[in-house]
Amino acid sequence: MALGEGRVGMKKEMGAAFRGDVGRMVWGRGGALSSPKTSPPQQTPQERTGPVDSAASAGTPPSPSLSPLPLHKRPMADKGSGGSRLPLALPPASQGCSTGAGGSSSAGGSGNPPPPRNLQGLLQMAITAGSQEPDPPPEPMSEERRQWLQEAMSAAFRGQREEVEQMKNCLRTLSQPTPAAAGEADQAADQQEREGALELLADLCENMDNAADFCQLSGMHLLVGRYLEAGAAGLRWRAAQLIGTCSQNVAAIQEQVLGLGALRKLLRLLDRDACDTVRVKALFAISCLVREQEAGLLQFLRLDGFSVLMRAMQQQVQKLKVKSAFLLQNLLVGHPEHKAW
Repeated sequence: MALGEGRVGMKKEMGAAFRGDVGRMVWGRGGALSSPKTSPPQQTPQERTGPVDSAASAGTPPSPSLSPLPLHKRPMADKGSGGSRLPLALPPASQGCSTGAGGSSSAGGSGNPPPPRNLQGLLQMAITAGSQEPDPPPEPMSEERRQWLQEAMSAAFRGQREEVEQMKNCLRTLSQPTPAAAGEADQAADQQEREGALELLADLCENMDNAADFCQLSGMHLLVGRYLEAGAAGLRWRAAQLIGTCSQNVAAIQEQVLGLGALRKLLRLLDRDACDTVRVKALFAISCLVREQEAGLLQFLRLDGFSVLMRAMQQQVQKLKVKSAFLLQNLLVGHPEHKAW
């Protein structure tokens, strides 16, 4: 629909608005119809007002997108612009919607829905998610499955009870007094039995629950009070290894071991024992008691532990030198305030 002179027209000095064939609102001058590409021929006022009168007489309501703006809201053309034309409307929204829908249909072939790119896609995703059926209720457990589950749980608890019984048997072996008047063969057999008990305990106490049970059975008292100072080197280093295995990363056990005075005995083994294996295992237990353990580190400082580590680094045993240097570096990096020592 075009606006020109006559009943629905405007003065020639003012701009006239119309929607061109390309779907844009264009301002012209003098009521002349113009297009960005071609200019249609001039029309008389009767020809321009004819379609308007017919549409009004037919009773057809004008389209909202084609209705002219009120005079007080119409932007006036700049007289100094020389009759330039400015677009006043965006492209039809159907192009963006069709493009978005086409992209969604093409991206949906991958199996996973694409992320929404506009409000329409977000609404569609919400409708799809809300229309999904809920999960079906769980089926009742069959008698065969119930029996299997009970047997598995019984086997698990039975295994735990068996391990506790094994630890009790080992502690009974270790608690026996050393035979005083026995031959060398008997003493060797007794030592071998005790070493086997310590090795089995070390394997069982890799489990933190078993380590806690071992301490509740007063096993740590037996290790610290008797076996760290045993006459046989095989008993000493196995006792130190077991202390480190139980203590690592368990604060409650660390506190118990520190309270028994084990750190002093371990530092003595590291500094003075004649067996290299005993010294290496003692260093392992010391590391488990002082790393990330403030109480152990304070006790380590009071016992002049840094001096012991420095002397261990000067030994000829390569493993002892490396492990001592690594522990020293870890302590100084975690606690730089002790570097002045």
